[in-house]
This record gives sequence, structure tokens and C-alpha cells, in this order.
Amino acid sequence: MRQNRLIHHRLTIVSPKLTQETAISAPAAKSTAMEASSPGTWARRGLWFSLLAALFLLPALLNGFPFVMEDSIAYSGQGINWMRPPTAAVLASPLYPALGYWSLPVISAVLAAAAWIIFCVTFEAERWLPLALPVAVLTLQPVYTSAVLTDALFFPAIVFLMVAIKRRSPAFALLAGILLSCHGSGAILAAVFALILVAFFRTRSALLYGGLALATTLACGIALQARFTPDTPQLGKTFLAARLFSVEPSLLADECDRSGDQALCTAQTELEQLKAEPGNAGRRDLFWDLQDKMGSRFDLATFERLHALPIILHGLAKQPWKFAQVALDDWLSFYTPGTVFDFRARLGEPMPQAYDTSLQKRGMMESPPVTTAATILRFGFYLFLIAALVIRRGDLKGADIRWIGAILLLCLANDILFAIVSGPPDRYHHRILPIAALALMIAWSARTRAAAGAQAIS
Repeated sequence: MRQNRLIHHRLTIVSPKLTQETAISAPAAKSTAMEASSPGTWARRGLWFSLLAALFLLPALLNGFPFVMEDSIAYSGQGINWMRPPTAAVLASPLYPALGYWSLPVISAVLAAAAWIIFCVTFEAERWLPLALPVAVLTLQPVYTSAVLTDALFFPAIVFLMVAIKRRSPAFALLAGILLSCHGSGAILAAVFALILVAFFRTRSALLYGGLALATTLACGIALQARFTPDTPQLGKTFLAARLFSVEPSLLADECDRSGDQALCTAQTELEQLKAEPGNAGRRDLFWDLQDKMGSRFDLATFERLHALPIILHGLAKQPWKFAQVALDDWLSFYTPGTVFDFRARLGEPMPQAYDTSLQKRGMMESPPVTTAATILRFGFYLFLIAALVIRRGDLKGADIRWIGAILLLCLANDILFAIVSGPPDRYHHRILPIAALALMIAWSARTRAAAGAQAIS
């Protein structure tokens, strides 16, 4: 008995802070939980969710139709069998009979709004939730949630993966994996972010839930492709091959000589003419235009199977430094003034009749006022992010610093990866800006978390 009292006395001496924190934090935690579950809190969250969702659809409403590209049909709900990962089309297909091309933008807006709410609640930044609206505008997020594209789904996917690790939630990891499978590069980004999180946090939860998200991305992509597009190539190698021959058209002639496929010699001539058109300056995806001009003579399935890999290997061996310089220039171009949207007025694929009355059809997204405004917003975000990191640097603690570092490193990895494999479309950089905004929110709300922690201890 005396020995038990002695042990209790020693424990009290060794960890009085623990005893005090336990006594105080229990009522504090109970109070916080009661506040979080109160009707007023849920009403407030519902209001911000509605405002965010409306903001994310506002550009499409003003345009009169969702923003589209030539391959938007693959994500519209009717293009499940198209040459793209079918996940987004499968998700949109139940809504397509009622909403048509609006299906995916509605899904993107709802997921993005929900992701902002869940992120702010999980990272104790709910006080600063109103800041999400102007920050989203600065990152051009509403433009891409208003488009029939999967780029906007990267934001909720990364948020859900972060929440899965922080809350140790398999459900959020599975949801993140499903959303990442909507894009052909989703598995790569999932693997990169999982490795970054493991390196920064060195915890089993980062490894477990990052691995679960990656496995879900791969499994979902394989299963849906086997179900809906078993004979449709996904053009993974074609994108990189086109990246190279759009820079150096002679690679098509070299492959023509190697394979004996004379259509590739014709393709080189057509490509030279396409590159001479002002609207194609800097484009690295001219294989779509070649298919439109040459029809069955330039069959993408055949190109993917027989010619893409030889062109990649030959091109990298023939002029490695030239392509390295082009990739570097493309990467740096992401951060320079001037903005180019991929939402061109003239599209090669047929669109619904409503598109013909949209502002995009009249060239709005290519007009100097719109592109200049987008550049101003983007640089405004850069400055805000830097200011937040500088102003709040004294409030940042270990976990905050690791999360911010992991987020910014993922953004950098995205830009480098797509500068190498895809080229200069600004869209590849724009889609990562809302994710960079998560670092801004973590930094800006650091003082709030520090004050709450100090109040709980005092």
C-alpha cells in the first residue's frame, strides 16, 4: 500500500502538467464537441457550403454553359468509352440525363465546397472559413470547377487524403483514391504525395492511408477500364511522344523510316503546317489535330501501340539537352506574367447546341481583359501566400510546418512533372493553386490554434 502511494506520488511529481491538462482539457474538449454539434454551428457551415458551391458554379452560369475543351466529352457523363479514365464519366452519368454537360461541374462544385468545410474543421481553421471565398477566387478555382474537366477534382482528393491521415479515416482515404482515379496522372500524384507525407511525418498513419488512397486509385482505374473500356487505349505513351514530336517534328519522319508506316511521313508535313498557325504556338498536344486532319490514317490506338514508345526512346536519345531545355522553359513559364486558358472558342469536337450561345464560343476566355484579370488574381495569390507565411511564421509549430512543407512540395512536384510530360498549358499549374491555398490557410490560422492551445492549458 505504501509502495502504491509512493508510485502515485512520483507520477504526480514527474508529470504535473499532464495531470493538470487532463483535468482541464476534458471539460474543454466536451465544450468544443458540444459547440461543434450545435444547430447553430451546422447552420453556419451549411451557409458557407452554399456560398462556396454557388461561387464554384458562378463562372459557368455567367458563361451560359460550362467551360469545355475538345476532350470534355470524355468527362461529361456520355463519354465513358472515350480515350480517358472513365471514373469521372461514371460519376457524372447518373446526372447526365437531367443535367447534361452540367453534371460534372455540379459534382466538382459540391465536392470542392465540402472539402473547404471539412478542411477548415479538421485543421481548426473554421474561424477563417470566410477567407476561403476570396482565396478561391485568387487561385482561379471557380473557373475550373465550372469546367467539364477533372482538374478541379485534385483539390478535394488531396484534402480528403490529408483528412484521412489526420483523422485516421479509411473512408476519406478511399474517397481520395476514387477522385484521383478520375485523371490519368492521379496515381502518380497519389504516390508522390504519399511519399512526401511519409517523409515529413514518419508515421504509420501517413503510410497506411496514403497507401490505401494509392491502392484505391489504381484498383478503381483498372476495374473501370476493364468494365467500360477494355479495348480503348488510354494514350499514356502518346502524350509524351506528342510532347517530343511537337517540339521536333522530324521524329515522325524517323519513325516512318524505321517502321515503314508512310502515314507518319504525311503526319510530319501536316504537323509542320499546324505549328505554323498562330493559335498553335507552344502547343504540345497536336496529336489531336493530326487525328482530325488525317482521320483513320493517323489512328491513335495504333500509334499508342506501335509508335509512341519508339519515338520517346529515340527522341530522348537523339536530342536530350534540347528537350531538357524545353521542359525547363515550360516549367518556368508557369510562374511568368500572362495567362492562357485552354477554353478556346473553336473546338474540333461537336458540342451541345447550348454551347453556341456561350461567351466562350464568342472568344471570351481568349480575350485580353479576361487573361489579364486572371494573371492579376494569380499573382495576388502568390503575394498573399508569401505574406501569410512571413506574417505567421512565429506562430507555426512542428505539425503546421510539416503540413505546409508537404503541400508546397507537392505543388512543385506537380509543376515539374507536367512540364516534363505535357508541356506549357497553364491549366496544369492552375489546378494546383487551390491546393497551395491550403498551406496559406494553415499558416493564417496558426495563431488561432496557438491561442486555443494556450487557453486550454492556462
